Amino acid sequence: MIGKAVSSPKRLELLDLIRQGKKTVETLSRETGLSVANTSQHLQTLKTARFIKAEKEGLYVRYRLADEGVAEFFRSMCLLAVHRLAKVEMIKRRFLKGGYSWAAWP
Repeated sequence: MIGKAVSSPKRLELLDLIRQGKKTVETLSRETGLSVANTSQHLQTLKTARFIKAEKEGLYVRYRLADEGVAEFFRSMCLLAVHRLAKVEMIKRRFLKGGYSWAAWP
């Protein structure tokens, strides 16, 4: 379930938006450019993975992170991605300059 939840760039975008505060499906749809139906499907996947919770507030359902652990997981995943992408970028630059050696492979 967790792998599926984080395998979509749009679900990651939704998680990031929800991390910033409670949001309705309509707000999330508008902010991501997805249809309401598509946004709802992505939210269901995130709910099934227990990353988010839905709370009824009057006529609206607002989505929030399930707990602080989800926020920590998201931050860690983003930091890992930045670190790994920076390493890949460094290797690419070395290779393109002709100074890359397989002995330098991490």
